Amino acid sequence: MKPKVSVIVPVYNVKAYLSQCLDSLVNQTLKDIEIVCVDDASTDGSLRVLEEYSKKDNRLVVITQQINRGVGVARNVALEAASGDYIMFCDPDDWYELNACEVAYNQIVKNKNDVVVFNFRQYSEKNKNYRDCDWRILPFRRQFNNPNIILSDVPNYMQAPYAWAQIYSRKYINKNNIRFADQRLCEDVIFYVKAMVSANNISVITDPLYVYRAREGSISHNYNIYWADLFKARYDCLAFLEQQHDKKCVYPFLIYSFNTLSNWYNLINKKKPKIAKDFYAEIKKYYQLLVAKYDISSIAQYINNYDEIMFICNNSWKQKIIKDFFRALFYIRVTNDRKIISVLGIKIKMKLQKITD
Repeated sequence: MKPKVSVIVPVYNVKAYLSQCLDSLVNQTLKDIEIVCVDDASTDGSLRVLEEYSKKDNRLVVITQQINRGVGVARNVALEAASGDYIMFCDPDDWYELNACEVAYNQIVKNKNDVVVFNFRQYSEKNKNYRDCDWRILPFRRQFNNPNIILSDVPNYMQAPYAWAQIYSRKYINKNNIRFADQRLCEDVIFYVKAMVSANNISVITDPLYVYRAREGSISHNYNIYWADLFKARYDCLAFLEQQHDKKCVYPFLIYSFNTLSNWYNLINKKKPKIAKDFYAEIKKYYQLLVAKYDISSIAQYINNYDEIMFICNNSWKQKIIKDFFRALFYIRVTNDRKIISVLGIKIKMKLQKITD
């Protein structure tokens, strides 16, 4: 008899965190699940941990790969092996709330959805604290009680295109041949976009069912090697979206692209200045493509650094360096309750007085 849910876990050198992840899965309140783990050629003993758990619980299936091929390939391998009616994902350094599978399964079955989106929390490995991530589902706020959401009715739906914050119908995923990209960064963006856009109906669970661990050393910090994947993912997604009959879903993707690439540029410029020039050339080319094809001014209010993006479109790397240099010498930033003035690296903070009636 098929399990109700297959939980897919790609594993690579996460021995220190793996037991917490697996404990959260084997102890789910929904017992009729399978846990498909793909060891992606780990070298730290992660495979031994998987084998120990599989001996104690026959719901845990272990697949091994002799060559490290990345999260996307590992998940695709697991999708071929999964037999559950529904699919969920869990990264090996994260974990589920103990009722996650049951709550997600009950809703997707009740509503007969293709996809159900759920909330999550973030745990800081450095600070040892939790942070709510309600912003991720806020675009759906007018549709929270709608059991059959049409994605084109949700503006700015791409707040966080993580594959692990949804439950999916396996039949739907396979019918539409939805798979992960064979790359090291942003491998899940094309999966998320295809799964969401192709869905006939979606619903939302506002409770956080997943805990994401923010830590140093995860694959997302290998951007200095695989940064070109950031652009490949976005070109592939744009090509897919442009083929769709309903073009409404393109603009939320553009908002996501502008905002995230700006963040990536700032990070790379700070952490890896040797590759910043090449990254700037690619980001400028990509921005110019989007500006030429779409009315970007219509979504300017949703773009965090609209003026900066326009500057990049029209200026060289050298001009950007000069601008950033002078901005570092002097700038003014206003927050909710204070004004921050920086002069030659010295910050002056002034508390703003609230005006009341």
